[in-house]
Amino acid sequence: FLYYSSRIKKIFRSQEGVLTKRPYASGGARYPLEIYASNNRIPNIQKGIHYYDPLRHRLILLNKNKNYQKKFNTFLLDVQHPLMDREPDIVFIITAVFARTMWKYDKLGMSLILSDLGCLYQTMYLLATEMKLAPCPIGKTDEELVKKWLKLNWYEESHVGTFMLGIPKSN
Repeated sequence: FLYYSSRIKKIFRSQEGVLTKRPYASGGARYPLEIYASNNRIPNIQKGIHYYDPLRHRLILLNKNKNYQKKFNTFLLDVQHPLMDREPDIVFIITAVFARTMWKYDKLGMSLILSDLGCLYQTMYLLATEMKLAPCPIGKTDEELVKKWLKLNWYEESHVGTFMLGIPKSN
């Protein structure tokens, strides 16, 4: 799923430095978005928070502490819709590295970052539909919990979106 929606397809040099091409559109090819996968139910992938490395197409385990599952269950209560009958298989936490876009676009930068998020969501939705998976973006999350999990400098990189993905329930 991440390979077809988010990987780095090409690296190229421009007058402004090194830029990349990915499967979704990005204002000025800045690609400020980073993806962290919070695995809950996918077999053969350790439960915990993983960083998605889009260049090497791999997951890097960041957080496997024993309190993770308890905190993840709290996180799921926040993101879970009342009509859901089980936890999502995986939750993608999407952050933005602001400097990638803001240095060039200044006041327009945040608008472009959110447009990039919409492009990524659209690509994820289309791909999930093609793969017969159940996608759903999330509007509400526990920001403090995400901040603690990812251990990021919130002024440089912070949470901008959350996206659930799972296998649809059989009827």
